[in-house]
Amino acid sequence: MTGPARLTSAADIVAGYRTFIGKAHAKGVPVLGGTLLPFRGSFVWTPERQATWTTVNDWIWHSGAFDGVVDFAAATASADDPLSMDPDHTAGTACTPTTRAPARWPMPWTSACCWTGPAGRTRLAGERPAARIRTHT
Repeated sequence: MTGPARLTSAADIVAGYRTFIGKAHAKGVPVLGGTLLPFRGSFVWTPERQATWTTVNDWIWHSGAFDGVVDFAAATASADDPLSMDPDHTAGTACTPTTRAPARWPMPWTSACCWTGPAGRTRLAGERPAARIRTHT
């Protein structure tokens, strides 16, 4: 039987994160979280999905469940609309990141930060003032 796709709830997404984090921590592996990228203007955006995005990003940033968090949403958001991705960071789809970002932001995506462990020291590679990193020790 086919029908409209069920939207995954914020609670289901958070439960998945908690399961993953718990399994990693049980093996002594620290887990860094990253906020979800802004996506208003994309073909998948709806008010309901935006509400889920907002809830999940708030949980990622404030829950303390991760050992550290990189705020990719703030780092890639448009200055005119924080719920949309900065056009300099997109591949023309309003939600797909690109490597043609301006020099003011570090690339590749994986070098956006350097986490140095439980001492809580973090470093941003670049000068993007909106990028935030939080560690939980």
